[in-house]
Amino acid sequence: MQQICANVMEYCQLLMVQCAPTFEHTVCLFTPSLSESTNRDGPRQDTQASVIPYWRLPGLGIIVYLLKQSANDFFSYYDSHRQNVNKLQNVEQLPPEEIKELCQSVILAGVDKISTTQKYILAKRRLVKLINNRAKLLSLCCYIIET
Repeated sequence: MQQICANVMEYCQLLMVQCAPTFEHTVCLFTPSLSESTNRDGPRQDTQASVIPYWRLPGLGIIVYLLKQSANDFFSYYDSHRQNVNKLQNVEQLPPEEIKELCQSVILAGVDKISTTQKYILAKRRLVKLINNRAKLLSLCCYIIET
């Protein structure tokens, strides 16, 4: 967390240095408050005006809140991803009902009429799709956290 905050500060300092000679396009993006990270209840009530008074600007707490949310999402997606990988590695040991559920998400009807081998193939196909989707979500969370 400290490294992320340091990167944000470094970026802001660089922006200020680049704009320092003119100060023509300097805009305050965030107030120095972290309160939004702890009391975030819902959507902001910001106005649509082109110039928002400084007391209506989001605080740096919004960044902390979004980082926490992304980290929580990452761990949730990781747990789901890990469970699906374990299921894929041991698909033959899964209960028949779970195999049936996985197959029904691939084909809508006739699951009871196909062979067990075909059910395993369909279940594996569905698990691979779930694993790939979770990998994309994990990648997105990593990108948000890193940047």
